[in-house]
Amino acid sequence: MRGYGDSEKPEGGYDAYMLAEDFHQLIAQLGFKQIYIAAHDMGAPPALIYAGEHPDEVLKLAYLAEPVLLEQHLQQIFQFAPDTLAKGGLWWWTFSLTKGLPETLIAGHEREFLTYFYNTYCYDPASIEATAIDEYLRTFAAPGGISGALGVYRAIFETIKQTEPFAQHKIQTPILALDGDKSMGERVKTMLESVATNVRGGAMERCGHFIPDERPDELTDRLLKFFDEV
Repeated sequence: MRGYGDSEKPEGGYDAYMLAEDFHQLIAQLGFKQIYIAAHDMGAPPALIYAGEHPDEVLKLAYLAEPVLLEQHLQQIFQFAPDTLAKGGLWWWTFSLTKGLPETLIAGHEREFLTYFYNTYCYDPASIEATAIDEYLRTFAAPGGISGALGVYRAIFETIKQTEPFAQHKIQTPILALDGDKSMGERVKTMLESVATNVRGGAMERCGHFIPDERPDELTDRLLKFFDEV
């Protein structure tokens, strides 16, 4: 997505609708008419918007390890209570909203910042290979990398407004909802049922938040089976 990797890192345009439009234009340029989408973490909300806005193009969607960005769900996740704040909660979401300060505090400590998440939210932190971390750091520590990576959080309220209509007019695209049993587990599927009519999936055992890194073989099997079903 814009803001990540070697993509451009503009000042704005990080709301889910704009990111979905980025994808939509790319897919059109590549010449595909219908697609399957697998989206993880902050890539999942724009993928959901894509499916909702272009139902004839998205055959199926895999939505991995991310809350559905509706106020009713986020209020529960951010609730000031021991169970939601046991590991500090989703503190980086609100931290990102403080303009300029995250860039100042993270700069020079990019490795410590990123590895905190792998060490805290993986079932087995060793599943994140050192070479992968080095590659993430290469672009995260580059000029504009921190601001680009935080852009999706700074556009969160726009994305919530863009997601709200699907609570009334639910998405018909078949969705596979997955998260690790050491992450949100079954809750992702439950949240998606508030915006979509055809949702399956649940929790993956011995897995945290970083499903593609932690359980790549099982994820591949489940995606292929889901996409292959007529």
